[in-house]
Amino acid sequence: MKRHPNPWRRAALLSFLALLCAAWLTFAALFSPAKENTVTLEIPDLCDKPLASATLDGRFEVEIEYRYDTKAPAGTVLSQSPAAGSRRKLTRENPQCTLSLTVSLGKEAVTLPNLVGKDARDAAAELRKLGLAVETVTVNSAYRAGTVLSSLPKAGTRLPKGETVVLNVSGGIPTGTVTVPDLAGLSRSDALIALWTAQLAVREVVEVDSDAPAGSVIRQSHRPGTVVAAGTGMTLYVSRERGEE
Repeated sequence: MKRHPNPWRRAALLSFLALLCAAWLTFAALFSPAKENTVTLEIPDLCDKPLASATLDGRFEVEIEYRYDTKAPAGTVLSQSPAAGSRRKLTRENPQCTLSLTVSLGKEAVTLPNLVGKDARDAAAELRKLGLAVETVTVNSAYRAGTVLSSLPKAGTRLPKGETVVLNVSGGIPTGTVTVPDLAGLSRSDALIALWTAQLAVREVVEVDSDAPAGSVIRQSHRPGTVVAAGTGMTLYVSRERGEE
């Protein structure tokens, strides 16, 4: 007689196999390392390029350090770490690569101080201490020789270190020159005496209508304080005598 397998025994065997499979899967999940999904990232070359032109996505965590540089324009990448062309693996646990950059601030800038009225030697020493170059131009003036009259650029300007500042320095009153006096308000005769005393000549006297006292000087051709050669002729403008046509 043909014997039939016991259905209960078969069901028990299937249940045992299912339990064994589940146990194996649980063991593998708990004790076997999961295979990680990795991405290889190549580090781009950013050196000697403007930082503004760099295209870095979210896979990079960028750290930037700035410093002055006399050769590289501001915003230029001076160095980087990791080096260009190297590769880094990104994982689910470490999805970013830290990229450290050193970026140029350009030449260090300083503020030009007010040097007008100072001795030229002291002014030049102050500028050199700030890292600036100095060029002096001597001009004739009534101020004491060696006095700074002006600077180019003007005080308050921001300049990169190494730039040149031009100082206009008084050479004093040269031999054979005189300073024009202020004649406004003087009578014609007093003005002529003042000009003679200052070693200047009268080129012309022009009468003009004015509310000033008749015969008084109301204007002169050369500004008071101007340094001119001795003997220079000046034009005087005096108030017209009332009643004259």
